[in-house]
Amino acid sequence: MGILLGFTPFIAFAVANRLAGLAHSLWIAAGVSLVLILRTRTHGENPKVLEIGTLVLFALMGLVATVLHARWNISLVRCVVDGGLLGIMLLSILVGRPFTLEYARDRVPSTNYDLPPFIRQNYIITAVWAVSMAIIVLADLALHFLPRFPLWAGGAAIGMAFTGALAFSRWYPRRNQPGHAKQE
Repeated sequence: MGILLGFTPFIAFAVANRLAGLAHSLWIAAGVSLVLILRTRTHGENPKVLEIGTLVLFALMGLVATVLHARWNISLVRCVVDGGLLGIMLLSILVGRPFTLEYARDRVPSTNYDLPPFIRQNYIITAVWAVSMAIIVLADLALHFLPRFPLWAGGAAIGMAFTGALAFSRWYPRRNQPGHAKQE
């Protein structure tokens, strides 16, 4: 469940946006992010990059929406939110802490934490997530700026990109386990 839990603020935003106003849904997502951080702290761990990044992203957007009484178009907000998530992923690579590394460490012995293959594997998985988010952002932009772009095509691109990154995140570590037959 690990990495999926990190995306719950985005799911909460999507659900809340259907039921509440934009500013409220941004604050709800920020609240879910804060709950994830508090949950992590109660387990004696440091908050994860994704948790901190989503709290900052949603809180800043919620603040702007509240103070400016913004009447943003939801498709534009999705572009910004997904673009922010892409930024978090890319920043995690740039600062040398790929966001998937923190989730992967929850599932492996501590002796693996500093092994170059383990770290490299997480750079690759994070890069795949970043490519997935770039596809999602492009689909969001197409849906927002190209009125004739089919909604089903945007939805399919978003669904396939997210599902593909999730499947890769599960498959790739198993592929690199000792004893796994590698095909040449």
